[in-house]
Amino acid sequence: MAEEEMLCRRGAAELSAEEVDYRSKLASGRAGKYNTVLSVCCLRPDLAILPNSDLTEIGERGANLSGGQRQRISLARALYSDRSIFMLDDPLSALDAHVGNHIFNSAIKKHLKSKTILFITHQLQYLVDCDEVIYMKEGCISERGTHEDLIKLNGEYATIFNNFQLGEAPHIEVSVGGVVVCACPRSGFAVPT
Repeated sequence: MAEEEMLCRRGAAELSAEEVDYRSKLASGRAGKYNTVLSVCCLRPDLAILPNSDLTEIGERGANLSGGQRQRISLARALYSDRSIFMLDDPLSALDAHVGNHIFNSAIKKHLKSKTILFITHQLQYLVDCDEVIYMKEGCISERGTHEDLIKLNGEYATIFNNFQLGEAPHIEVSVGGVVVCACPRSGFAVPT
């Protein structure tokens, strides 16, 4: 049986099976971009330590995976979808700095360079690479513009970013109506209007 056919059958079985293998969890019936997506989402090291590589059975809801592995698998599945717009809600939050940087540069900036991305994050280090930043507070847009424009504005966003640059933890309250930073990574990205 061809790998593509096998992936399609496993993906269909995933809908009702309690346990599925890693490849099915990632691919959900899609083939073709498999190796590229594994690389840009930093999944190869994970496959190397799993007992049966990408055929390792994964418990329901990824119970036997770390938060970072689940997050990277979710991102990999999104990359397979080949949509024109991606909404990434804090996709790097469960990743260490090295892996997060690789995924931001390889998966988000490079692999999705021709796509529109709404990148929601509290990780300020990535905002300088975004076309537009929308700083929200209490559910409303507080400031909006390029990173450079918002720094020149010298408002609350600039204060938080400058404190971050100085090594101080930014004071960001996360609650219903809390502060959220939305941004679109550069390389042909734009905020949908």
